[in-house]
Amino acid sequence: MVVFLPQHTVHHLACLICLFLLSCDQQQGDPVVQFEEDNPEMSAAIEEARQSLATFISHLEEDPTDETALIKAPIDTGSQVEHIWVGNLQFDGQQFTGQFANEPFDLSRYKQGDTVSVPQADISDWAFIDGNEMIGGYTIKVMEKRMTE
Repeated sequence: MVVFLPQHTVHHLACLICLFLLSCDQQQGDPVVQFEEDNPEMSAAIEEARQSLATFISHLEEDPTDETALIKAPIDTGSQVEHIWVGNLQFDGQQFTGQFANEPFDLSRYKQGDTVSVPQADISDWAFIDGNEMIGGYTIKVMEKRMTE
């Protein structure tokens, strides 16, 4: 799925992505958007991301150094699952390896920049910017909706 966006919307989404991806001091009260594990909107967004993952993989194969290419990976904390963006990606046909692109909120043993490997089947979202278009970013759209409600 390709979403065509006007320039001001791309800027808004870029700011939203930065909010989630840039290193931030979580103790200072930066927003964390939480969803119940069985939230139907988020579950549908994750499923859509997984169903369309071939688009992302093709893009990554064509442009392996694209700094805007990110996946979202579920990391199990034991008591809950935290979904974290991962960048600087490599894909070996089975799994993605990259670095946490944002500071984990509730994972004390991990930090931004740590390397992680994620099986292809576990991806919860993916995104990249192509000109004025955000491609993918299905869970971002659900989070943005919740933040504006």
